[in-house]
Amino acid sequence: MIYPRHSIIAKSVYGFYLKYILRKNFSRFLILNKFPEISDSKGLIITPNHFSWWDGFLINYVMSEFTKRKPYLMMLQEQLVKYPFFKYLGVFSVNPASLSSVKESLSFAEKISSDPANYLVLYPQGEIQPNDCDEVSIKNGLKFLSGKVSANVMIVSFRISYGNRKKPDIICRFGDVLSSEFIAANYDEYKNKFVSCMDIPEDECIKEKAFNIFDK
Repeated sequence: MIYPRHSIIAKSVYGFYLKYILRKNFSRFLILNKFPEISDSKGLIITPNHFSWWDGFLINYVMSEFTKRKPYLMMLQEQLVKYPFFKYLGVFSVNPASLSSVKESLSFAEKISSDPANYLVLYPQGEIQPNDCDEVSIKNGLKFLSGKVSANVMIVSFRISYGNRKKPDIICRFGDVLSSEFIAANYDEYKNKFVSCMDIPEDECIKEKAFNIFDK
């Protein structure tokens, strides 16, 4: 397993790059609703939908605007070997082909998500799926982790919308915040809430009323 090593220098460089690449490729970054109130007494697990190459950039940008917690994200080991810079931003590896690697990565994820100073990004789908796919497949990794920790779990969804502007918009909607204990006992209900949050409206009137965090 490749462990993360947070670096202030890497974070500063990445912060400039992140703003540049998002503003270069998108017209607006629209937030449809308020960021939920989350207790500071527990760790936090963020569970976004996984629909594109942009996903890690989107959740990192949003969370940097709304929280001071330290980020962590699990990435396939082959990808982290290819892009080692990300380990300095809190990314750690998992190798699904190795049971010992999966156990080690989940043990580290348990440690991270139990600390109120952190947030862990976990993609329940486990693979890229279009927002409009007929059936959303959700793995059991979050269910397993929820049975091991006491943390808050926040659902969040993104969509890239091609409207009446030259460049597309990013649309973000925050879903429910649930306890890990609730999710461990009611995983099917969590799945329903996750899928429901993915149904993001693209109506231009709604988009015009949303908050554009590029304006901050």
